[in-house]
Order: sequence, then structure tokens, then C-alpha cells
Amino acid sequence: PARSTQSRSSAASDVYKRQGKTLQVWTMHVGLDNAGKVIAGNFKQITFDEGDKRQPAWAPDGRKLLYVAPASGTGLDIFLLDLTKEGSQPVNLTKQKGDDTDPAWSPDGKYIVFTNRGKFVDIRMLYIMDANGSNITRLSLDFEEYNPTWSPKSDWILNVIHARDHRYLFMHSWIGNIYPTPFLSLIHISEPRD
Repeated sequence: PARSTQSRSSAASDVYKRQGKTLQVWTMHVGLDNAGKVIAGNFKQITFDEGDKRQPAWAPDGRKLLYVAPASGTGLDIFLLDLTKEGSQPVNLTKQKGDDTDPAWSPDGKYIVFTNRGKFVDIRMLYIMDANGSNITRLSLDFEEYNPTWSPKSDWILNVIHARDHRYLFMHSWIGNIYPTPFLSLIHISEPRD
């Protein structure tokens, strides 16, 4: 017997749509039709203020959303939108000099790791903060680091490190440490050849 695959996801997914000249964040329900093709519907805009919104990142429980947007006088900042409250306003979590990008929630929802460029020098560095935006702490010490992501148990942060004109995958051991212990193995990322 053929099984029906026509079900809509109750978890909203993120998509960018152009509204005039401003990039906003929208949600949509995604599912499969009876032929197994992806369908999308129930589009809903969830950001409305000025400035392009980029890099949306869902909280592990799906109740909050982070995104990157311009902030007055500080460059790009990371904003938090609580989707459990209808009409809630975005909260600027970072409010620091330079551009804050690449937000990534820890799987346990307690921390957010992100990249900053320009707070102290014009290189990308990793920072971590509590989920409410408090306790912002720099993780990068010696090299340019960016594009962080978490391991499933929230005990490692994997990111790209740029050192000596090469890019490597780098792992920080993170178990609530202020300064994570670097994992000694580096994986070289080679540049594509023409």
C-alpha cells in the first residue's frame, strides 16, 4: 500500500524574502505531497524593522530566533526574537563595536557562540555569551577564527581558523570553560584549484 506523505511540518523554517529593498525573515511550513515533492506554504513575515536581516538561527526548542542586522552606530549586531509572544520586539544582544555574525546556539540552549570583526582589530574572533546576551567573552586568542558550530552534546565548538595563509577546522573543548581548550588536531581546508 502507498503511504501518504502529505503532512505539514509544525516547526517553522526560515526563508528570506525581499520586501521592497529590505531583506526580512519569514517562516513557512514545509512538507511533502503525495508524489513526494517538497511543498511549502503558510508564509509569515516575522521581522519588520529597517535593515537587511541575515543568518537566522533557531533556538533548539524552536521558540526563539537569532538573526544578524545593522544596529545604530555599532555595525552588525545579533538580535533575538521571542516567537512565543505575539508582537514581541527584537532585542539587540551584542551592542558592541564591529560586526557580529555567525550566531550559533548551543544544543542545550544555554549559550550562543558568534564571530566579531572589528571590536579590537580588523580580524574575525569568536565570542560566546549566555542565551540572554549577558557575559560576552572572547574565545579567540592568537588567530583569526570564524564560522562556529556546536557538537551535539554542547561540549565542543568547531570553527574555521585562519593561520599562516591557510584555513583549518579547529575544535575547542567546551564544558562551561571561560577559555576552551583547543583540540590539537587541525584539519587543513584546501583552496579550490582553477
